[in-house]
Amino acid sequence: MLGCKLNRPAIEYLISQGNTTEISLLLYLSKLSNEFGAIRDIDYKETCEKLNISKQTFYNTLYRLDNNQIIQLDMFSNKINCTIVNNIFLRVKYQGAATEVQDDSEKGYLNTNIDFLYNERFLKAKLNVKRIVLMFLSAFKNKKDAYRVSMDTMVKRLGIKNKSLIWGYIDILKAWFNIDEKKAILCLTLLHIATKAKGFIKDIFLGHKFKNFCKGFKIQADEKSITDTITLIKIHGYKDCHLTYNRLIRSIIDTCLNHKKLVPALINATLQHRLRGVIKTE
Repeated sequence: MLGCKLNRPAIEYLISQGNTTEISLLLYLSKLSNEFGAIRDIDYKETCEKLNISKQTFYNTLYRLDNNQIIQLDMFSNKINCTIVNNIFLRVKYQGAATEVQDDSEKGYLNTNIDFLYNERFLKAKLNVKRIVLMFLSAFKNKKDAYRVSMDTMVKRLGIKNKSLIWGYIDILKAWFNIDEKKAILCLTLLHIATKAKGFIKDIFLGHKFKNFCKGFKIQADEKSITDTITLIKIHGYKDCHLTYNRLIRSIIDTCLNHKKLVPALINATLQHRLRGVIKTE
């Protein structure tokens, strides 16, 4: 139920009105969002580095998305927080007196956990190439399906007056799609590279959380230590009861605050002591 989803109205906005930086930034933000579309503690330096944009461009784009009601900025925080509007894919199912929250996939969304959307080639692509990619990706309900679209439809949706420009974009799009043309109808299927995930959704979300935790408490941490700590959570946190998970979280917090450094091996050793009852904290 976590992020890596972008609702259809937001996608339609990017296709019809978005500029190249808005497309890259909103895709990136959706990757870090929770199940309610909220993104907390956005690191502008890291974002600018990953998207290869300037600080001014980052803020200008953020404010433009806010003004167009695609995101809602939190103006009451000294940190950069925002929420993607209507980016919630949950529904409540009532079973007698009990309620169950389920993933609502029928609402329609674009899966943004696709590796090539964040690589240099796509980030540097022309605006119309990015818009066509979003148009194509949002049309696929199943990654094994074929998608057919006429040249006239593409010209109309993109607002391009010269149809011949489309052919220039097709050559670039072949990096991610298998494209056949017959009588001005394009038939597309996804290449494997266009289905490769950026990573596990929960790992992406936890990685963002850990970076902010370490930054907030001035704890030294690099990409490897964060990745290894997430692995510990996956090993211990999901296989046992909540008690083990709570001990793991305590071990992470205690080790980090005591040593001011994220050391997965030390966290694991502390956890093992707790599990054996050597350190009694519960």
